[in-house]
Amino acid sequence: MAVARGAEIAIAAVVGVAGAQLVTSRWAAARFARRLRSARLARIVGAKPEVERGVPVRFGLMHPGRCLRRWEAECLDQLVALPFVELSIVIVPGQAPSVALRSPNWPTRLLSWMGRRGPWEPADGTRYLSDVLELHCRVVPSGAGYCIAPEDVTAIRERKLDFLITFGPGPWSGGVLDAARWGLWAVRYPGQRTPEDIPPGFWEACHEEATTGAALVALSDEPGGDRILKQGIMRTPGESYAGNAAEILSEVSSWPAQVCRELSGGGGSLADAHRLRVRKPEPPPRGRDLLRLVLSMAHERWREFARKNVYGDLWNVGVVDAPIASFLDPDFRPAVRWFPALPPGEFRADPFGLVHEGSLTILCEQFAYRDDRGFIVALDANASAGIVNCRIAMAPSFHLSYPYLIEHDGQIFCVPESHQAGEVALYRADEFPTRWTKAATLLAGVPALDATIFPHGDRWWLTCTMQGPNERSHLYVYHSPGLLGPWTAHLANPVKTDITSARPGGTPFVHQGTLYRPSQDSSRTYGGRVVINRVTTLTPGRFEEECATVVAPFAGSLYPDGVHTLSAAGPVTLLDGKRIVLIPTAIGMGGLRPYLLRRLRHILRTTDEVLDTVGHRLRV
Repeated sequence: MAVARGAEIAIAAVVGVAGAQLVTSRWAAARFARRLRSARLARIVGAKPEVERGVPVRFGLMHPGRCLRRWEAECLDQLVALPFVELSIVIVPGQAPSVALRSPNWPTRLLSWMGRRGPWEPADGTRYLSDVLELHCRVVPSGAGYCIAPEDVTAIRERKLDFLITFGPGPWSGGVLDAARWGLWAVRYPGQRTPEDIPPGFWEACHEEATTGAALVALSDEPGGDRILKQGIMRTPGESYAGNAAEILSEVSSWPAQVCRELSGGGGSLADAHRLRVRKPEPPPRGRDLLRLVLSMAHERWREFARKNVYGDLWNVGVVDAPIASFLDPDFRPAVRWFPALPPGEFRADPFGLVHEGSLTILCEQFAYRDDRGFIVALDANASAGIVNCRIAMAPSFHLSYPYLIEHDGQIFCVPESHQAGEVALYRADEFPTRWTKAATLLAGVPALDATIFPHGDRWWLTCTMQGPNERSHLYVYHSPGLLGPWTAHLANPVKTDITSARPGGTPFVHQGTLYRPSQDSSRTYGGRVVINRVTTLTPGRFEEECATVVAPFAGSLYPDGVHTLSAAGPVTLLDGKRIVLIPTAIGMGGLRPYLLRRLRHILRTTDEVLDTVGHRLRV
């Protein structure tokens, strides 16, 4: 036993040195700051005038003291910044006299100490709490957790609060759960016993899981579990535990304010909320788990390096002679006719097409590694060797992709992705497919990716993601009475946070009266597979969907490593496929000099982000 304990301590020393360098780096704090600025920009882009006139909302904070963590302070910042939201009371629960608090083990204490940078670091909460009424409550133990004494619950009810929020320990039960109109809110992380022990995301990074989940819930004593107010699935940046915690906490810090806007604007209801599935919690971390974390981070760092420097992606376009609804059949096995591969240095992806004058014409992105940008070409599906340039009225220095096609009022329109121009533009075909005129700017100042427009009900809808750190996981929705606008941001933007099924991946379609929306799953690799979502609710105030089926890469084909577009073109379906190649091939695709220039540009962009973050922190 003594030998084993000595070995564990030796391992812990090694892990502590390596972990201190990897986990407590200032990079986590910088990453958290960048994420927050990105989230603020997204909120500005999706700001809605009607939200500012929401019904007044009064909430209470249930917290054991005046010391907050940085992400908790950011959460309160966003709540009190809403003009219709007021922090009315601070509830200070006492310690239950008969509850013995268990001291955390040394790995837990080590991780908590290491996490004191970035979002987990202490922050001064007096600016929120000094001028607010405090209510000190008596806590009594119960079989299901902690309860607030009945007389204190009565005092809380008399404040007529809209909701309570807690960042402190739990679990809570009893009358305090429904003492406010919308209940008691808390953040939950699957697999973690208590959120106050260590920063979240430890077990996902330790087990090298592709995704990390979190949920903002209204706590409940009911057997079904807590009610989900907002849920998200983010990619696990396994190369850094601190980076994973920063991503999760920067994300969840914005959820209470977002849910507030939605509920006060009439866009949601707790009665319709889904219940959180309870996952068996992991045990407290041990010394061997810290060693496994360091090894997992080293492995993930190598995989990330290899993805950027050892491997490259090649895409191609294919045709399936079946309508898009066929992919909903679990027994459907598509036979893909791939177009001839391009010469080294180029690939095609993002196909969209329509039948025009009796023949199928496909528009897609053609990417040239040498130029490091894409442009739009038109393919004749009946003669796949024939290609004509598709000229879209935009400066050639802009990257173009995802040429989404729309037929409306006898005219053909195209909405190409042009996030570098900072707009979503609609182009009208003067002579399809080679001559186009800009018809309208649908969204200005919005770096939208993969904008997808479709009519449903009595409105037109636009779905997209935004260029930036969350470009694969945050879905934004806009709506309009007509194709040309005006376009209004959805009340709940971003309506979905899920790297497995948020980013648009093709044409939405209706089958047997139900709307389906193809999306991209980039949790393990960019464009790993297509998820077809069944849209259950789509209104200006609410958006809900669920996975109907998954279109996996086509094993055994020339492109077995990914698929990220599924689009309807009359009686056929268009798609693309990915093949991952070694870097000698990737370099040869565009030449060594363009490859080195691309890597230099990436380094310069990264350096610029770091300098921008440092400058921001100095100004603050």
